[in-house]
Amino acid sequence: MLSSSNTFGGVVSGPVWIPKLYNGHNRSFFTFNGELYRERRSTQGFGIYPTDRMKRGDLTETFFRRADGSFIPIMDLNAKSPFPGNQIPASRISPISQKLFQFWPAPNLGPTEFGGVNNFAGVSRAPCVLICQNNQWAISTPGSVQTAAASIALKGLGYGIDAIRADGNDAVAVYYAVRHAADHARRGDGPMFVELLTYRVSAHSSQ
Repeated sequence: MLSSSNTFGGVVSGPVWIPKLYNGHNRSFFTFNGELYRERRSTQGFGIYPTDRMKRGDLTETFFRRADGSFIPIMDLNAKSPFPGNQIPASRISPISQKLFQFWPAPNLGPTEFGGVNNFAGVSRAPCVLICQNNQWAISTPGSVQTAAASIALKGLGYGIDAIRADGNDAVAVYYAVRHAADHARRGDGPMFVELLTYRVSAHSSQ
């Protein structure tokens, strides 16, 4: 996806001077401010899309099961009861929705952005560096509640990716950690996950 932004402006200032009426030298001044900035960049995004079975109303895949294998019930709001077998009859799927399905791409990664990206990098042995800026919060949830892992870096190992952790507030430590990871990728040794531990310095929102 190609994104672009433009910011225009400049700065003009000086004394207020109106011929034969007012001389504001060393007394009154005016200032106009503005900017001129153009940015064009290509970005890659990830989305969540239904599988072919989901499009047919079959919600029996692992995404809709609990750890013990039982269904997470999909409710029929009209009948106020779960759909039998977690399957929505084709007659209950809007024809408009069925038409829209053709414009949705097929899923090709894991069910989450973090998991999907890391899994893809690990499986394909992509020569890349994956960086996590860990400010120890997930919006309003502290890291100690968000995960039981001792560090986010450990999650990289679960995807078969070498991982390291560094002090994100230490510029020198960050430099050497990222350089090490970049050298690792350039040598053809596959991806490396770098966790940079820091602190939240401002408010954060999902909006």
